[in-house]
Amino acid sequence: MRHPCVLPVLLTAALGAAQAATFTSTRDGLSVTAPPGWLKRDVAGVTVKYAAPTTVQGFRPNINVVVQTLKTPITLAQYYARSAADLKLLLPGGKILGNAPLTFGGIKGSQTTYQGRQGARTLYYQSAYILRGKKAYLITGTTLKGAGAEAALKKVMTPFVKSFRFTK
Repeated sequence: MRHPCVLPVLLTAALGAAQAATFTSTRDGLSVTAPPGWLKRDVAGVTVKYAAPTTVQGFRPNINVVVQTLKTPITLAQYYARSAADLKLLLPGGKILGNAPLTFGGIKGSQTTYQGRQGARTLYYQSAYILRGKKAYLITGTTLKGAGAEAALKKVMTPFVKSFRFTK
């Protein structure tokens, strides 16, 4: 029995893997590998941003890497507390859904999931962060809440976060 769908699926997977590009920031001393097919965007204040190749009900899921300089070194618990307080002030309807330990870049950090409104839309966020010296390294994925979009975001966020490396 022939399976005509197998070859196109294998070719698509191979091409997607071949198109995954590694981004390196010499300024911030890090590298990450883009999800296959995702498009790099330049945004002021963001080390690197990738946008999904397709939209979810008119919203384009995205992943951002931001490096924040801290005035003094702080603990993960302090960073989480500050972020939770900021969430309520800056994001209408901001609500933390979960928080768990996570290691990436060889450093123990944390992963927080939360939601909030942007206009009439409720968005879902998955963020991973680590602290190194006086810097916080924050990776945030954003998508529309519902319709399985959260699982789709997690599917690209997990390998993206695992790809994070310090280059200096």
